[in-house]
Amino acid sequence: MPATTAPPAAQQRALSASESALAATGTPLIISHRLHGPLDRAALARAVDDLTRQHPVLTCRITHQDRDQNQNQDQDQDQGGKEVAYLRHDPRLPAPHLTEHTDFETATAPFPADAPLFRVTLLTESADRHQVVLAVAHALSDGTSCLALFNELWTRYTVHATSSDPELPSPAAPLPLAVEDHFRARFSAQDITDFLAELRTTATTAPAPERLPAQAATEDGPDPGTGSHLRHLHLDPTQTQHFTRTAAEARTTPHAVLCGLALLAVRDQLTSQDRAVRDQLTPQDRAVRDQLTPQDRAVRLGCLTPVDLRPRMAPALPRDHLVFAAATTEAVLDVHPEDTPVDLGRQVWHQLRAALTDGRLDRAIAALPQLMHEIAAAPMSIVVSSLGARARTFPLPPGLTAEPLWGYSPPPGPLPALFSVGTPDGGLTLLLVLPRAWYTPEQAQGLADGLGHHLRQLVETPPQTRVPRTPASPGAGAA
Repeated sequence: MPATTAPPAAQQRALSASESALAATGTPLIISHRLHGPLDRAALARAVDDLTRQHPVLTCRITHQDRDQNQNQDQDQDQGGKEVAYLRHDPRLPAPHLTEHTDFETATAPFPADAPLFRVTLLTESADRHQVVLAVAHALSDGTSCLALFNELWTRYTVHATSSDPELPSPAAPLPLAVEDHFRARFSAQDITDFLAELRTTATTAPAPERLPAQAATEDGPDPGTGSHLRHLHLDPTQTQHFTRTAAEARTTPHAVLCGLALLAVRDQLTSQDRAVRDQLTPQDRAVRDQLTPQDRAVRLGCLTPVDLRPRMAPALPRDHLVFAAATTEAVLDVHPEDTPVDLGRQVWHQLRAALTDGRLDRAIAALPQLMHEIAAAPMSIVVSSLGARARTFPLPPGLTAEPLWGYSPPPGPLPALFSVGTPDGGLTLLLVLPRAWYTPEQAQGLADGLGHHLRQLVETPPQTRVPRTPASPGAGAA
C-alpha cells in the first residue's frame, strides 16, 4: 500500500502579557480606503489568499487552557488567573477569505474567541466605487506591520490583475516570537524588582489625570452598543507643511504638538461641562464652587503615545514582520487656559524623550507581566498615535484610483483616541475615535469641534512664541 502523508501538526505558544490583554477584548486594527474605477474581485480574492499563505499567523486562532493542565507554563509568561491564552496554528483549519455582502460594522467588529483573526471585506457602493476594509487582531499586529500588510495586499492585487504567473516569496514562520521576550532577556530579576518599586512609589504620590466622563455608560456598566464614533479632520499639504515647520521651529515634534492639540480639546470639554454644572447652581453655591474649583483652573491630563519597538531591537525587526511590536508611554501635565499646542508639545516631548532615552520604556516592557493590572487601572485622558503619519501611496493597476486611507484601533475602554495617517499628496488625515459603549455622539462631536478649532488656529495663524513653563515630571507607569 502507498505510504500516506501525515497532516501537518498544530503548533502553539503562550501569548505574552500585552498580547493577552488585546486578545481578551478581540481588539482589531483597521485600515480602509475607498476605490474608484473597475475592481477585479477575483484578483482581490487571490491577493487575500496570498497574504494568508505568506503569513501563516493570519490563519491562527486564540485558544485558552486551564493553567493546571499546562504544567510546563513558562513562569516569565505568567498572566495571572486560571486560564492561559495561546496563539495556535493548525494547518487543517480553513484560512480566512475575502468577505463581501456585509456592512462596515461587521467588517470592523472585534474578533470573537477561537475564530479567525484576520478579515478583508469588500463593500460595494456602486459599479465603480468600493470600500476595502482590512482588519487584523491587534494581538497579532501593530500600526507599522498592519500598514505593511495593507501595502502587500495591493501589491499582490496589482500582480494578479496584470500578470498571469505571479510568484510568492517563502512563507514566514507561523508563530513569531513575542517581542516582550526580547526585552526581558536584557534585564535581571533584580532590575525588574527595583523598577517596579520605583514606579509604584511614584504612582502613589502623583495626582491622577482627569478624563472625559463616560456619559453613554449606566450604573450597570458600559452601554451595550458596539463600534465607535468616528470623526475625520484633514490637513492639506500646505497646512501640513506649516504644522510640521511650526513643530520644528519650536524644537519639538509634530506628534508632540498633536498631543498638545488633543489635550487642549479634552480640557475644553471638561471645563465646558464644569460651566454647565455651575450655571445650574444658586449664586451662593456657585461662589462656594468657584473657590473649590476655579473656572480658570489647570486641568491635569495624561496622553498615551504608542511607540514602535522595531527600531529598538537588535537586529531591528522588519516592518512587515507580523507581531505586536509596540508599547505605550505617557506624558502627564497640567493644562492651563493660556497654554498653546506648542507649549504643551514641548512638555510632552520632554517627557517622551526621557522615557525613550533613560531605559524606562525598555524596562517597562520587560516588566509587563507584573504591570498589566496597574496599566489597566491607570486613568489616561486620550491616546494619540502617529505610527501611520508617514503612510503614502499603495500600488494600484492603471484605471483604479484610491482616496486617502485611514486607520484606527478602537480603544477597549473609556479612552478617546486620535490617529494620524499621511496622504499621497503630502497632507494629513486625523481620525478621532470614541467607543460608543462609553461616549455619546455629542461628546464625540464636541471633542472633534474643539480639536478642529485649535488645529485651525495653529495652521492658519502663526503661533506666538512664549517662554515655556517648566515641564512637569514624567508620569509613572509607562507601558
